Amino acid sequence: MSDFDNLINDYVHKVAERDFGRPFLHRAQFLPLNYHGNTAGRMNPNSRILHADPEERRKSDIVIELRARDFMDPKFVKTVRHELIHYFLYIDGEDFGHNRAFKQMSNQVDAGGTYHHRGLEYLYLRLACPHCKKVYRQNYQSENAGQTCPNCQSAKLEVEDLFGYNKAWMKQADHRRQEILEHPRYVVGLPDGSYIRGEASYLPLGPVKGGRQLVQPISIAQDKSTMSLRQAFWTRDLAEARREADQREGQVLDHYQAWDDFVESPYLYRCKDCKRYERRESPFCLDNIGCQRCDSQRFEFKGIR
Repeated sequence: MSDFDNLINDYVHKVAERDFGRPFLHRAQFLPLNYHGNTAGRMNPNSRILHADPEERRKSDIVIELRARDFMDPKFVKTVRHELIHYFLYIDGEDFGHNRAFKQMSNQVDAGGTYHHRGLEYLYLRLACPHCKKVYRQNYQSENAGQTCPNCQSAKLEVEDLFGYNKAWMKQADHRRQEILEHPRYVVGLPDGSYIRGEASYLPLGPVKGGRQLVQPISIAQDKSTMSLRQAFWTRDLAEARREADQREGQVLDHYQAWDDFVESPYLYRCKDCKRYERRESPFCLDNIGCQRCDSQRFEFKGIR
């Protein structure tokens, strides 16, 4: 294993013992450093045959792979917990998908939702003090580098290019941020905390060429609602979003911001008085939550959606 893989392998072992009270018996490694896909992590049994017997599963060459560019992200530990839940369900001989057992374990250890991907626009870099060696993290757009170390007050913080990919990753983040600004999308939030549901469709673009039809994905508003942003109606037309919001007494939301809230706050709580749903980033907020519609503090925890 490389030094990088030893780094993440040791970290995953520590998280397994600390947060699950169980040993991680296999290995963890980073995805290729030049990996550009959306997967933040995956648990790979590395076997063509998914054995039902737990003993046979433990003998297989299981690998947890994680995206290196997320290593300094404050939410990285939730990705590790997420993959460890898949892992422990698998070696226990259980169904290891995003099922009820998975969600129950996620509620217990705070592993976030079943969809835990953060976009390329989220990039945290590693800052280190050359004197006391203390390590910090910062958003790549921050300007903390060059400031005096808060710990020892003896040296200026330096940006460490731990994997040698800082420049490439910052270029990806800048490109993604520009894309969000140039191509905004909108969704409609409803008074009960849900969204207008949408039906996916496609709009033909021009004539068929070479036997292929170019299409543009669109979303068509439905009369139903949904708690999942993945199933929500969306549009690039602000006027259309406003019409739908007016008809349903809803509120136009920026899709990017709504998606960030959906991923970062996957735990649902329901007001016992007005039945509105509120999202939070932790499953341990029951005693510290207020309703945005009726100001009630009487809530019940509904789990991950």
